[in-house]
Amino acid sequence: WIMLTQKDNLTDDSYIVLILSKDDLLPYVNEDLADKLFNNDIFREYFENNLMQDWDLSLQTAIQDMQE
Repeated sequence: WIMLTQKDNLTDDSYIVLILSKDDLLPYVNEDLADKLFNNDIFREYFENNLMQDWDLSLQTAIQDMQE
């Protein structure tokens, strides 16, 4: 069993850019709700869908930042 973390290479051509942990939720909700949200498939789907909507903007911004 290997724990993957941010920036770990999956292959020569891809790496992990984000991992959500329950601790990431704690600044926003209490521990009980963090547990419920973290283990809720619908929450995960909403979270992933929102991330993907910002994917292009994040990628474009990072590219622009590197070119400055």
